[in-house]
Amino acid sequence: EKWPALTITKVDDTGAAVKGACFRLYKVNSDGSRGAAYGTPACNNLSNTVEIGAEPGAYLLAESKTPTGF
Repeated sequence: EKWPALTITKVDDTGAAVKGACFRLYKVNSDGSRGAAYGTPACNNLSNTVEIGAEPGAYLLAESKTPTGF
């Protein structure tokens, strides 16, 4: 089943889109702490945005790779 996607755009301090960032979703445990990683990291190496799809639930989004200079 295809789930709705979260679209992420990393921008610099001027608002310009930046390539080279990777993001990872983590499930959120019932106590609110970060749980297990969900899926694989999504990177925006080829475009300015990343789309991540996930089943319904509570998640934490973290940047897992920062582009050079950030």
